[in-house]
Amino acid sequence: MNNNLRVVLTAVFVCLFLTGCQAMMYGTAEKLNKISVGMSKQQVIQELGNPDTTSASGSEEILKYKWMKTVVSWGPKYFYVRLADGKVQSYGEEEELTSKR
Repeated sequence: MNNNLRVVLTAVFVCLFLTGCQAMMYGTAEKLNKISVGMSKQQVIQELGNPDTTSASGSEEILKYKWMKTVVSWGPKYFYVRLADGKVQSYGEEEELTSKR
C-alpha cells in the first residue's frame, strides 16, 4: 500500500474515532425526539437531564443543552427547549431559536 494512502486512511480513522468519542461524551441531539410540545419542565428534565444553561424572561424560560448534532459531527452545538408558563412551546437547534426572534 502506498505510504500516502496509508497516512490518509489513518487520518480518516482518527477523525472518525474522535467524533465518536465526542458523541459519547456529549450525547446527540436525537434525545430531542423524546420531547413534545406541552410537556412540563419536570418532564423535560426527566427525559433530557439537567440543562447546561438556563435563561428566563417573564413567563418564558429557555433550557439549553450542549450535544453533538449526530454521531459524526464536527463539534457540539447548543440545542434549546423553550417553555412558556411551564410548558414546552418549541425546541430545536439554537440557531433556529435566534432566527425566530
